[in-house]
Amino acid sequence: MVKKNTVYVKIDDGNTDDNETPGYRSNDKLWLERATSSDNPNKSAREIWTYAEKVCEEWESEWTNKWIAAGGVDFSDCVENWYIFNLGNDANNIASFWNRYIINEN
Repeated sequence: MVKKNTVYVKIDDGNTDDNETPGYRSNDKLWLERATSSDNPNKSAREIWTYAEKVCEEWESEWTNKWIAAGGVDFSDCVENWYIFNLGNDANNIASFWNRYIINEN
């Protein structure tokens, strides 16, 4: 019954650069620094990203993700959310996502 009433829409993969989805990954340490900074007014996001940084540090020798291994961020699997919630230009790259949802600058 579910299959009969379901419409499956394949969206572009957030783990590649050759598609229509935002590039939610970077090896620039700026993003994590801004998220975990005591100056970040978004307390919930700050706590989540501080915890994520701790987890990454504990697994440092095991990371095969080049973005995280370099001290950057990779939340490329969130492009599905970007698509489903039709965020468009409100979050079409790391900077706009970060400003809107992580550090509340929008």
